[in-house]
Amino acid sequence: MQLIYLRELADSKEEWELACETMGHIYGNAHVVIGATHAPNDSAGIYTDRKNKVAYLENRGKRVPILVREKIRHDVWQNDEPSWQAWNDQSMPLFGRAWAFQERLLARRIIHYTQEEIVWECRSDSWCECGRLGTDRYPRERFPQSNNFKTRYAQVIKYGSDMDRFGLWLSVIDQYQARGITHPKDRLPALSAIAEQVNRDDLMGLYVAGMWVDWLVGSLLWRADAKSSKVAKKDESHKRPNPSSAPTWSWLSVEGPISTWGRIPQSDIKLVNIEYTLAGENEYGPYNTAKLEIEGQMIGVMIHAMASQLYIVRSCQSPEKAHFLPDTNPFEINPNKLIETEFYALKHSRSPSVLWNCLILTERPMTCG
Repeated sequence: MQLIYLRELADSKEEWELACETMGHIYGNAHVVIGATHAPNDSAGIYTDRKNKVAYLENRGKRVPILVREKIRHDVWQNDEPSWQAWNDQSMPLFGRAWAFQERLLARRIIHYTQEEIVWECRSDSWCECGRLGTDRYPRERFPQSNNFKTRYAQVIKYGSDMDRFGLWLSVIDQYQARGITHPKDRLPALSAIAEQVNRDDLMGLYVAGMWVDWLVGSLLWRADAKSSKVAKKDESHKRPNPSSAPTWSWLSVEGPISTWGRIPQSDIKLVNIEYTLAGENEYGPYNTAKLEIEGQMIGVMIHAMASQLYIVRSCQSPEKAHFLPDTNPFEINPNKLIETEFYALKHSRSPSVLWNCLILTERPMTCG
């Protein structure tokens, strides 16, 4: 079996760009991928000591040794995990990495070396040493394998319609943004092979900075998920890198978990024009220019800081108030400055509560009384 060590390919910028473009083919065509899923870094290796213990039971006056261990969780392998679940498990640091997320989905087969056991995943099933996965010991109705995220991904890529693929893409983005990356500028390259697969047969259309043009207007209503289990108690959970790998209107522009709401509302905004130029040959990779021209109704608003991570927005035209969810935590504008700052808000769509979902755009001259 031939092996390839990807880190050695990227000795220059040109080689790195080439490696990014071909990574999907490398992992997708590999006979098997081996993951040191338990390892905190690339120096730890794939092997680790298991946390098994020997206990003794009395049986007819004799001490009988038995091997005991803590119950192994299989949530990640059995469920279409929410965005926080995989990367919030500290026993599997590899699952917390953005590059590894793409590699897991692309691989035909992958063997995970975890702290407790070896786990096998392929595009249709999974198996583990303890026997909880991949056998008839536990009925499929109880732990449906098709709900495994890797399995669902493979099914949608092979059989899914454009709507199926877009629903999958929302889940991919929720998962992907929850994972860390060493260099924020790699956010687009580390997602490019997945984007290429999702757009198989050109079903999704034009791709711009992590979004699909046919769904772009509705997709603008993403939010930073500062209440997820991993970041809820952090004072700095979402930052906008400088330079960023994506324009501010893209969900790839911040580092931290985000939510796409799992749906795309019907928007009143009209997309007028897109100016998007690529930095290289990869249509899913880095860009040089990314500008949107959109049309819609704007209103003046003020934002008030109520408490940590809690803001409300008030219209200058009425006393109504609503929650404001900033892209970053802490908010990019100092609370003291908010008192004397007014903003343009673009009406996006109606929410089920008959309130308007709005996008805060930029500062404007003070007119509110």
